[in-house]
Amino acid sequence: MVKDGEGAACGRLRHHELFDELDERIVQAILGRARASRPGAKTLLVRQGDPPKDLILLAAGRAKLSHVTDDGRQTTVRLLGAGDLVGCAAVFRGRPYAASAHTLDACEVYAWPREHLLGLMMSYPRLTMNALAIVSGQLMDGAQPGSMRGNEPARRRLAALILTLTPPADDGGSQESMLRMTRQELGELCGATFFTVSRILSRWARAGIVAPGRGRVHVIDRARLARVATGGASPGRDHAQRCA
Repeated sequence: MVKDGEGAACGRLRHHELFDELDERIVQAILGRARASRPGAKTLLVRQGDPPKDLILLAAGRAKLSHVTDDGRQTTVRLLGAGDLVGCAAVFRGRPYAASAHTLDACEVYAWPREHLLGLMMSYPRLTMNALAIVSGQLMDGAQPGSMRGNEPARRRLAALILTLTPPADDGGSQESMLRMTRQELGELCGATFFTVSRILSRWARAGIVAPGRGRVHVIDRARLARVATGGASPGRDHAQRCA
């Protein structure tokens, strides 16, 4: 159950699309049935193939969805951020989780046991409609990235991904930011091989755009990285624009 200490977070969550057009009293009742926790980095939230036990709402932090194929290969399906739901389709359809979810850093999560959630949906039909809209949106999003990614060079896809994962500073002044992800994870998310990602990052490093390290990428010049993402020419015709 949600404790008083999580009141501020509840205030943020009440604007989530899961609660669209539900009044304050109902939203508080739904949130009151959730189990709140703050798992650290690399914590397993749900495991692929397990029965759908909980619907999880990520209130803060980042997580990743990964899927193991029939031949044993693990691929990163997508990254999750604040406001994303974990296990939505599995819980509502009564099917095993299709992917595993691990936290990437310290997170704040809210979990509804499946039986509690189904009871709430019986009591509040609008909650059911919102949940169906979310599941439909996730299915549509999942069907698009593969076809869209192949239309652009790997360098543009990688640049766009890094920019998405490293929001600009609030003051708009700093060009620098840090992304803690491996090259394998970046490749899986942008549709490129580990070696292609390594080659691109090395050229960007020589151009002074990023400083890659073990399990991290330090973005030094966000403006130039943005030009790579949009296909524009970089100042001085640097190496970053010529990497494949």
